[in-house]
Amino acid sequence: VLTSQRPSSKTPTGAIVVAPALRPELVLEMRHVAGLVTDTGGALCHAAVVARELNLPCVSGTGDATQRIETGWWLEMDGTTGEVRKL
Repeated sequence: VLTSQRPSSKTPTGAIVVAPALRPELVLEMRHVAGLVTDTGGALCHAAVVARELNLPCVSGTGDATQRIETGWWLEMDGTTGEVRKL
């Protein structure tokens, strides 16, 4: 399950959130997601730090994930290698 652009309280539990960047006000919404993918950032970006704190996989700095991934797709991701695959 995937949600794109703007995670909110309506984000399904277990979703992988794909967004341009993770904004600080969305941190509380991240407690029930399965992973984070962002267009911008790196090892020290806000999404990566929050993901480490919540023990979530995170792939940041993709450049174009929000344009290439559509809402509703089923994804598999590996935060260690930085791979995101459509199932």
